[in-house]
Order: sequence, then structure tokens, then C-alpha cells
Amino acid sequence: MIPQFANQVMSSFLLFLDNRVGRRGVAYENVGTNFYLTTSPLSNYATYSAPYKQVLADQSVGGQLLTGVYLNGTFIRTGTSGLYAINYNEGQLYFSSPLPANTTVSGNYAIKDFNFYITDESEEELLFENKYSPRPKTAQTMSGLGTNQITYPCIFLNAIDNQNEPYELGGTELTTITVQAIVLADSKYKLDAVRSILSDTIRLEVPLLSANEYPFDNYGGYKSGVVYNYTGLTANKAPTTDSIYINNTSVGKFAGTILSEFRKINPDVYPGICEFELVKMRNPRS
Repeated sequence: MIPQFANQVMSSFLLFLDNRVGRRGVAYENVGTNFYLTTSPLSNYATYSAPYKQVLADQSVGGQLLTGVYLNGTFIRTGTSGLYAINYNEGQLYFSSPLPANTTVSGNYAIKDFNFYITDESEEELLFENKYSPRPKTAQTMSGLGTNQITYPCIFLNAIDNQNEPYELGGTELTTITVQAIVLADSKYKLDAVRSILSDTIRLEVPLLSANEYPFDNYGGYKSGVVYNYTGLTANKAPTTDSIYINNTSVGKFAGTILSEFRKINPDVYPGICEFELVKMRNPRS
């Protein structure tokens, strides 16, 4: 099935918030690490994983971009020495075959202070059915993170409501999409800071990207090897017909009983919640 309007909104909104938090909060840290051979999610490739995820991919945020890696101290880019792709969300490198055992794979890059995920899990499932691992500290002995292993701090986005209401003659509807963000932070300071950034997006326009404009390929890397710059990619898109309006934001706290039960499972996590009301006039039947 080809992407529909709701898919376009969620993928575009994730990139919008990812950029907003990164730029406003200077929410990244530059690191230098090795990459480690791990179980590959792709049958035809050898996977080498960083000890962190997600790796910053947006040039407009700042920080060190991972445009290539070092093999025993020699810098290579995608398409050379067997490096097929860099998956920024998973923090993984895909090689056409395993490297010799004595090869050290290393890189310099920025990691996000908050990872972003789109989810269909409910609030209860996210809070009470998962135990989250903290992002590794730089002083720890490092190893590669597995595919789909989620570490916090992170933010989960879930479209919890989608409504159309008649707006004007000719079939124009007012589409309202409510998006819930569950924030899992590693300190009260970071929780308050990121909730402030999220709340302050009220009355901003979110640029909408088509599937062809989406900056990442199926392997999680840059399309055609072109560096991704959110500011440049979305220039002149808002406010236009290629945007959706944030009509309202609401930042809340979890009730004491919910919080206490959650802390039993994840005692070092500081949870928060924010809801966004996104509205757009459109003709869904055209």
C-alpha cells in the first residue's frame, strides 16, 4: 500500500520535532567509538553496530556527521571497501561481507540526546510492559547495540485520533490529527527542558514531505549519498498547502499512582507526556 495522508503527517512530524529538539536544545553529544560485529538484520550483509543510537543525521542541527568510518585508521565512505550503507537510526554499518578479524572499525559522530520513534503502542503498553535500557555512558566498556534495541532518553510518537469535519462547500474538510508524545528522560532537568521545547511548537507550521522527498532510504541511510539538511529540505514549505498547523499543545504529568508503578519497572527513568493537535484544511475525496 502506498503512503496515505496520516503516514505523511507522522513521518514529517517526527523529522520536524527531531530537528526542533536538536537545534533549540543543542541536544546532541559528539563521540568517537568503535563499531562491533553484531547479528545482522540483513541476510546479505555483515552488520557492525555502534554502542549508541540514534546517530545524528541532520546537518542543520550541528554536531559531527557520520559521513564515513575508519578501517584500521583509513577513512572510507559509503560505496568503498565494502561499506554498503550507514543506518543512522540503528547506529549500524552494513558491509558486503565480514571484515578480517583484525580490522578495527571506528568513527566520529554525534548522538542525539533524545531518540525519536513512531509507535502504535498505547500509553499503558509503553509505560508498564517495557523495561528500558539507559544510553551507555562513555566510561563504560562498549559493545554494539542490537537491532531494534531501544535506549532512553527517547520520545515515542503515536497518532491517537484522526477526525474529519465539514469545513466549506466543495468537499473541503478540516482534518484534525492528535499526536501523543511519551517522553522518557534520564533526568528531571532534561524532561523539563524537552517538554518546554515541545510545548513551544504551538501555532507553528509543520512542513509535509512526500515519500519521494523523505531523506532516508530503506537501509536508514541518505538517499543517493546526499547529506540530509532539514532546514534546506523544508525551505518554502511552510506555511503553504504543503504544511500542517499545530493548533494546540498540552503538556501533562502522570498521576502519582501511575508514576510510582512505572518507577518500580524503570526506577531511573523520568516520564512525561505531551499532546499535539494538528489541523489542516483538505479535500480527502479529491
